[in-house]
Amino acid sequence: MKHFYNRPTHLMGDGLEGKLLSFLFLQIKRKRGLTTFITKKAGINGKWLNPDKPYNISAEHMFKIIEKKADYQGREECMKDMEEFIDYFYKIVQETRKSRMDPP
Repeated sequence: MKHFYNRPTHLMGDGLEGKLLSFLFLQIKRKRGLTTFITKKAGINGKWLNPDKPYNISAEHMFKIIEKKADYQGREECMKDMEEFIDYFYKIVQETRKSRMDPP
């Protein structure tokens, strides 16, 4: 009899996606009680929310995390966090572009 199991979720690389997920998870860790709320309400594995070692999660799970984050925080605080996230995204894109333009 074969036993089927879910494939393990691997760690995210050091690219743009990994940096953005790390920042999103750092925002979640800063808000008291949000990690517990997300793990219980969205059915997300708590180890996936580690900003130091982000896991390569599916887009479906990422959107569940963002949805529950918005439910917990409310409109004003969520909009502030998303603005901060977009500023960080823009900064990372500019750094990436600069490093590609200026070879060592």
